[in-house]
Amino acid sequence: MKQLFLTLLTLLFATKAISQEWELKKDKNGIKVYTRSVDTSKINEYRAVTMIETDLLNVLDVLKDGDNLWKWSYRTSASRIIKKISDQEFVFWIKNELPWPFKNRDHLSRVKITHAKDSTVRIELNPEKTYTIPEHKETIRITHFKGHWLLKPRGNKVEITQQLYGDLEGSIPAWIVNALLVKAPYHTFLELKQLLKQPVAE
Repeated sequence: MKQLFLTLLTLLFATKAISQEWELKKDKNGIKVYTRSVDTSKINEYRAVTMIETDLLNVLDVLKDGDNLWKWSYRTSASRIIKKISDQEFVFWIKNELPWPFKNRDHLSRVKITHAKDSTVRIELNPEKTYTIPEHKETIRITHFKGHWLLKPRGNKVEITQQLYGDLEGSIPAWIVNALLVKAPYHTFLELKQLLKQPVAE
């Protein structure tokens, strides 16, 4: 009987997690940003979607260039590739600046690229535990996050989706983090659109 109760309880929570609906928070300049609640946290998850007239390989080249990610990612002051595992797998170090009085954050991300038969490309983002660098005393390291990029060819355009959940840790109130979850991906996508619309250097 106890085992049956635990099984039913597990199914109940699993169903609840699946039932969370995305809510559109911003729709501007061809960029849509959605958020949804997470049962195990007060911090929401976000999903941003846009369509850019460009080639899929151009998008992929930009996303896997960890050394220059800081140039277009919102409030990212520094970034670099600290380990190239293969042509499809990397470890990125990324530093994000937060408004006063909060400390800046950084994280190490294992970036893994997979190609589907329908030409869709998925880029998984997970915390890196093997290859690391020392933490700075004035920066808090983020270790709890999970996300991905999804690239889908749409004729002469590419549909780009970024989905991410992350706990900034420290003492930042959840409502401030959740407010950033709309602003950050929107401005990141604005910069990404501008970058990808520029002529590609030969």
